[in-house]
Amino acid sequence: MHKKILTKDNLFKKNWKGNLECIFCGFSESIDHLFFQCPVARFTWRIVYSALGLISIPNNVDDLFGTWINSFNKTEKNLVLFGCGAVIWAIWRCRNDCCFGTDRIDDPTNVIFSCCYWLDTWAIRQKKKARKLVELGSLKIKKMACEIYSKARGWRPVDRRIR
Repeated sequence: MHKKILTKDNLFKKNWKGNLECIFCGFSESIDHLFFQCPVARFTWRIVYSALGLISIPNNVDDLFGTWINSFNKTEKNLVLFGCGAVIWAIWRCRNDCCFGTDRIDDPTNVIFSCCYWLDTWAIRQKKKARKLVELGSLKIKKMACEIYSKARGWRPVDRRIR
């Protein structure tokens, strides 16, 4: 929310001398770019949008914590922010795996399934009703990712234990 995460543009402000390009697409990496504008982020948000029937998706951090989140009622807000945390965490973890390891994104659904992993893992922290909603949302997201990606590419991603 305060744009303090150590994306490459913020590291540069601290005199870091590395490459400023996004590991996924080559554009300049910033918080808004990495989590909302990069093709990997846009793909991830579009799958979530389609699977959950959202009216819109956030365009940047200010939108996420401002107009966009305020479009939900009080009951939905905490659950939606919980889900957004999983999306952002999955993108961040995948980005770090690519930056600091030997991983590369060869299947964009990897970020989606990572997001669902975190949703499923963190669901236990929710009350029973909310936990069921998180688990159902995770399942819908996984199914949508498989459906859309298989149609677009003509193949099915690796079996990721979709129920």
